[in-house]
Amino acid sequence: MSSRKKNITGFILAGGNSSRMGEEKGVMLLNGKSMVEHEIEKLKPCVDNLILIANSDAYMHFNIPVVSDKIKNTGPAGGIFTGLSISETERNFFISCDMPFITGKIILKIISRSVETEITVPVVNHRIEPLCGVYSKSCLEKWELLINAGTIKLREIIMHFSSKFVELKEDIFSAHQHFANINTKIQFEEAIKISETWK
Repeated sequence: MSSRKKNITGFILAGGNSSRMGEEKGVMLLNGKSMVEHEIEKLKPCVDNLILIANSDAYMHFNIPVVSDKIKNTGPAGGIFTGLSISETERNFFISCDMPFITGKIILKIISRSVETEITVPVVNHRIEPLCGVYSKSCLEKWELLINAGTIKLREIIMHFSSKFVELKEDIFSAHQHFANINTKIQFEEAIKISETWK
């Protein structure tokens, strides 16, 4: 898989407050590994380098660089801005820390479609999934302007760029599970049940 690397930096977004979970969700154990560890394993072979965007010391022991948000309290939009501002590659793959069931196959499919466009994100069941996609370094200047203007919802921001939407078929990817965000204790308990049935 390493031969498919195409000058891409990977970022895991773990800068949220985890307020609905009540604890730092990215380090919660799922089938013996933290949710972030599951993502590191899937993402690392697909990119050239990997960085965590986090505002907590809980992520310091994963042996990859950890960078805090440059613009606080702006959610994932601020995390992506931080990543783009420090990245040394044009293409950058971003994923939220609460998506542990993502697969290398999905990541590579999205990356393979991310040419000649500023943003490439998947669409699952007619829903855009902006927290698992490729964002170009060239987006940085306009991205900052949009945040400063108060636009921080990702689905609104990406409409200001040349964006490609990759439809992922449910029957091929079981996408409703692969893209599940785990934000609450109930969702985490359900994720534990799913993880027991998956390799």
